[in-house]
Amino acid sequence: MAPTNKTMSLTGFTYEKNNFTSLVDFENHPEAYHKMMKFINGCKLSHAILVAPTIYCEVVEEVWTSSVFDSENITLTFNLKGKEHIINADIVTTCLRLPENNCLENHTDNNIVTMLNSINYAKETVNLGKIQRKGMIKEWSFFCDAFIKVFSGKISNWDDVTTSMFDMIYMLLNDRYYDLGSMILIELAAKLGHKESRSQNIYFVRFIMLLANHVDKDIKIEFPANKMDCWVQNKRFFEDLNRMNLNNTMELRYLPIIKAFQVTTTTTPTATSQPLTSLISSATMEAGNVP
Repeated sequence: MAPTNKTMSLTGFTYEKNNFTSLVDFENHPEAYHKMMKFINGCKLSHAILVAPTIYCEVVEEVWTSSVFDSENITLTFNLKGKEHIINADIVTTCLRLPENNCLENHTDNNIVTMLNSINYAKETVNLGKIQRKGMIKEWSFFCDAFIKVFSGKISNWDDVTTSMFDMIYMLLNDRYYDLGSMILIELAAKLGHKESRSQNIYFVRFIMLLANHVDKDIKIEFPANKMDCWVQNKRFFEDLNRMNLNNTMELRYLPIIKAFQVTTTTTPTATSQPLTSLISSATMEAGNVP
């Protein structure tokens, strides 16, 4: 898929530009972003962010057109090659290798405000629905852009960070996960809409293909030539960030989970000598906030 255009399939479906994979090839990109790239590459969401299956149009289109979302039970039912499959949060968690729930309740808006203050967000935080990447230092703007392009249904206006994206970011940066699989299902369902009036514009192509591969590991592809690659975050994005010179007078602050990840020899960002709850508390206190 070319990163600047929608893709039209042979059967008339339009593949929308979202559900990217992130750029983590730090050797070929500006050094300012290497820490963030290394963290993304090895964090607990790295599989969901980076895995790039071959997209077979016949599979994606069958799943898209047949899917029915049950909002009460948070399940997605679809047909694939003559079989019905039911997807719930646990299956999404296994398929995308998401971390299991490790807390009993979700975080609050105040927790997200504290996190934004900790990374020196430059604008107002009164309305979390109006947080913008241009209020961040360029390294954090890149980090949030990665989440928007991976996990949200947005195909434009990527400067605005939705509250659901901050929910996911907070979970990762604090190593506190609560029902992440359901959140991803709900994001997908929001784009599916009702089956009877569903558009032929397909979103979340990458996740749909991953789910299909998960429930049927031996899918028989009838038209192997009708395929495409996953979207990848645009390299030109770094030039845009540098040209915008975002908040260059403010101090760049990495939260301790990212700092710790730079020195560990393992692939997990939580392999630190100090408990993460203590590390995150240190970050908020450094920023003048008490969690």
